[in-house]
Amino acid sequence: MKPANYHSRRRTILPLLAVLLVIGIIFLPGKNGAVSVLLRYIRVRKKTAEQHRLKREIDSLERTVRLYQDPSYASDLARRLLAPATDTNP
Repeated sequence: MKPANYHSRRRTILPLLAVLLVIGIIFLPGKNGAVSVLLRYIRVRKKTAEQHRLKREIDSLERTVRLYQDPSYASDLARRLLAPATDTNP
């Protein structure tokens, strides 16, 4: 014969076991644990963002180098930098 509160205990134990199972999976030790996987994912995202930033910086520097290699730009820049300052006041 089952006790009178058998079903109510059963209703509270099953969700408790489910919560404990989820927590156990989340904090599962080892390289395939959820914490390790999330940390690895965050690390990969940071590395990818850094790669994109460096690529943009490389592209910008390459554009600057191409600009300075242009003889007309270089002579115009030299003319502006080396020209004597003129007073624009009347």
